[in-house]
Amino acid sequence: QIGSNANNLTEFELRSSLIWTYSEDYTLSLLSFATLGDQRQFGLLQGDQQLGPTLSGSFGNGIGWTVGTLFGLSENAPDQDLRVWFSKKF
Repeated sequence: QIGSNANNLTEFELRSSLIWTYSEDYTLSLLSFATLGDQRQFGLLQGDQQLGPTLSGSFGNGIGWTVGTLFGLSENAPDQDLRVWFSKKF
């Protein structure tokens, strides 16, 4: 973080995924995100916990896409996050 509102603490997050190759063209994943807090308040129950599925594929020419959603598992987390990613291999 930079700027006048920067936080000097180190924040931790746990991310995990289970990936299933559905076919040569598509993969299905289950993503998990958990905010673990900072060095003053560290722990699994300190922040947001989210879990949700994604579907990924390719347009060709090294351009990929991913769509999915995350559902909030903890009181602090949003009820649902919709996500869309585009990627390019170089």
